[in-house]
Amino acid sequence: NNSGPCTSCHQTGDYVLLSADPNANFAAIKKMPYIMKFALADVNVDGTFKDIVPADRFKDRGMETGHPAYTLNTARLTALTTFFTTVYGKWKAGTCAAAAGAPDGGADM
Repeated sequence: NNSGPCTSCHQTGDYVLLSADPNANFAAIKKMPYIMKFALADVNVDGTFKDIVPADRFKDRGMETGHPAYTLNTARLTALTTFFTTVYGKWKAGTCAAAAGAPDGGADM
């Protein structure tokens, strides 16, 4: 990173919350607007909901013009992919809906 740690700009939640506290980061990413940096809705041609897909913003943002460059190491990229895949699988199976109060992501979606 050529501008210091990410927390130097994002500790207040500017676009994404990246505090020095991993628990605060995890709590924030479950809420709007931060969750949209992690996962997005895919839609059909008619605009109806199709599925949830990874947003890849944490990976891609470091390569965009106008943002300080950074590269996530393989371990972090793998952790993000694994986390998305695990949560998505539980959501599709309907096993996280009761605990989180989230809509069921079962096969009928």
